[in-house]
Amino acid sequence: MTAPRGFLALPGPGDDTARALADRLPTIAFRRFVAADRRGLAAATARALQALQRALYELATRDPGARAAIGRAFADLDVQSAALALDAPPPIAEDAVRTLGPRLVVALADHGVRAPLAWPLPFTTLADPTRDRALTFTPAATAIGLGRDGAIVTLAGGVAWPLDAAPPAGVAARVAFHPVSDALPALRLAEVDGNPLRVVEAHPDKAGNALELGGRPVAAWTDALADALALIAAAVPTLPAELAVTLRRIVPVGVDDERHLSCSYREAPGLVYLSLHPNPLTMAEALVHETQHAKLNALSWQDPILDNPPEQLVDSPARPDPRPVMGVLLAVHAFVPVAALHAGLAALDHAITRDPWFARRRRDVLAGNAEGLAVLAAHARPTPTGARVIAALAAMHDELVAAAPAAPAAPAAP
Repeated sequence: MTAPRGFLALPGPGDDTARALADRLPTIAFRRFVAADRRGLAAATARALQALQRALYELATRDPGARAAIGRAFADLDVQSAALALDAPPPIAEDAVRTLGPRLVVALADHGVRAPLAWPLPFTTLADPTRDRALTFTPAATAIGLGRDGAIVTLAGGVAWPLDAAPPAGVAARVAFHPVSDALPALRLAEVDGNPLRVVEAHPDKAGNALELGGRPVAAWTDALADALALIAAAVPTLPAELAVTLRRIVPVGVDDERHLSCSYREAPGLVYLSLHPNPLTMAEALVHETQHAKLNALSWQDPILDNPPEQLVDSPARPDPRPVMGVLLAVHAFVPVAALHAGLAALDHAITRDPWFARRRRDVLAGNAEGLAVLAAHARPTPTGARVIAALAAMHDELVAAAPAAPAAPAAP
């Protein structure tokens, strides 16, 4: 079957809504960076941030070419997520600034900015996803700035190291970002994570998102993810083109053969935390689920979705704890496309659908979606934009229910 394509649900052919949302995020991130409140930061951190804010604002104001390059730098996942987290409580904001400073200098250099600006505080690690590597400095690097040939790190003792030169003594470089699928050439499995919000956990069954390969080799992870992406491409052929925008990096968070965990953050659209599970459909569901969150999160930075107060809590079909109404919408927005994934696989008579588990899982997801939509109908106060999102989900759910096989009849009483 072909599920109806509505606003921000599943993409139809040529639907570039997700890309349009993503394309506006760098400007939002830059504006938040320039206006970020420095109160609560350590004095040295606040001074360094202020100097970088002023330098970039002046550069963007006077030089259109530099302004475009700055925009590209703020499209970098690490830069963007740190900038969007600057309004977090002080301990997280401090981490965000300390992560942002060196990485922003490198991103600016990679996009051709050569203005005399620098990050003057020490750092011991630096993620360098452009080069698929992570750097460790022993002892700590003391600064990083822009030179005529790009980013230049000042090492202990005042030694200047151009980032594109071979690493000298005291600098350890390791491959830390791994390709996952030829179909999504920009997607990486990461063995380093600088997201300052990774320690924040709202789910009662989890305790943060510590990076953990679980004793499995990287190839086991990338093979499992490639298999999951192949399932998605087979069942929902229009989705891979959108995943090129909504799925940029996967951070492994352990292995569990029984329970699967995944997570994403509003401040980091495109970054997904995922555990490894032996069922490729479970992995595929998680990728669809979290990238749906990325779309709704990107929209939320640009347009109000619900007028419900955040303190209003309702029962959620997807969580054991009461949730804000926006939490229920996030769940329904994630799981209606998961139901479409099931429908696509069933239409193909894919081998995975012949396992009895599949039919039960399909029914459970449809039932949860019906419950979630009922909660939204009773409690949501959508804006015009939010109403479009909910209407698209309701229409897709109705068609998916109509196409699903009837539940088996209960056995007759003896």
